[in-house]
Amino acid sequence: MSDADGFAFARAIGLQIVLATLPALIFFVAAAVWTGSSTLQSSMEGIVTTLTPGPTSDVLQQAVDQGEDNARRNVVAMVLGGVAALTSGAVAMNQVQQAASRLYGIDVDRSVTASYRMSVLLSLSVGLLLAGAFVALAFGSTIADAVEGESMWLWLRWPLAIFAVVVALAALYKVAPNRKQPRLSWLIVGGLTATALLVAFSAGLAVFLSLSSTFGTTYGPLAGLIGLLIWAQLAGVALLGGLAFAAQLEAEGAEIVGVGPVGAELIARDTANFGPDE
Repeated sequence: MSDADGFAFARAIGLQIVLATLPALIFFVAAAVWTGSSTLQSSMEGIVTTLTPGPTSDVLQQAVDQGEDNARRNVVAMVLGGVAALTSGAVAMNQVQQAASRLYGIDVDRSVTASYRMSVLLSLSVGLLLAGAFVALAFGSTIADAVEGESMWLWLRWPLAIFAVVVALAALYKVAPNRKQPRLSWLIVGGLTATALLVAFSAGLAVFLSLSSTFGTTYGPLAGLIGLLIWAQLAGVALLGGLAFAAQLEAEGAEIVGVGPVGAELIARDTANFGPDE
């Protein structure tokens, strides 16, 4: 992470997560109102109402209100919100591709066309899967209440969401770096690591904000946005941390002392014979 400027990339990815989350929330709430889907609307509102840590929910609640207003008055704004969310998600995935290559010591990126084509596909697949798994994991009880779900859902959401996150991250790690990656089983370890880090970071931030008596006073009306930015940056660190761990495991398996610029040529040499599924 240090050699490849992983923490700088994590900050960039975190910013794009925020820029994708807010317009996406506006779009989905507006779509729920516009189509008359009261179940989806109540689910989204319930998710935001119960969203912690602390003042972060205020920012998302404003996005919900804006989405409802757009659906009733400005459909063009609703569509533009969806475009903005997809664009920010694609930029985030492009940042992930660059960071992933740097973690393996690769300085050559894909062409702009190929990179953004893959970024859009990743946003529509891995990005949506990760977002859905996070919502199910964090707000499963709210969703169950909104759709009058059975209590079994409250238990199944945990293994299903964690499984979805790990698989999605492993798939992302498989295609993001500009190199031939090892078999998926290697990368699942990185997905597990990233998931554990994300849960730990989220829980730690929630505890900090719930116990802090000065956070809201210090930032005032900006407290929600600051909280969201902090969480997003931690999510970026978790995302790249899992891949860095998988890269280091591969380096250790190849008896390379370091990854990144130190071991790039040796990793390229030792993995040159890997096929698509190896």
